[in-house]
Amino acid sequence: MIVREISLSDAAGVARVHVDSWRSTYRGIVSDDFINGLTYEKAMEHFISIFRPKDSPVFGFVAEVDGQIVGFGAGGPEFYEVLGGQIVRTKMLDIGGCENCKACGAGQFV
Repeated sequence: MIVREISLSDAAGVARVHVDSWRSTYRGIVSDDFINGLTYEKAMEHFISIFRPKDSPVFGFVAEVDGQIVGFGAGGPEFYEVLGGQIVRTKMLDIGGCENCKACGAGQFV
């Protein structure tokens, strides 16, 4: 496993891991409408909007196995984020791991 700094070229891989991990982890906890509304395209657009600005205070890392992103983590200054109709105070933007790699330990490195 390789852990490295995140880059814009990781958008598709991060989007895939984010959406797949939410679908497998939160189904039955979060509303089906929310889970079914998650798409790779929306997740990729969101990732790019956060990491594209040159002065973005957001940072992140990805975990790769055989060249495939299997986990990621991103964070930045405190901000308020709307999630499922609730306002959540957060420093950690996201951490995700693919279904096949949940036991591989990628999350502890990112």
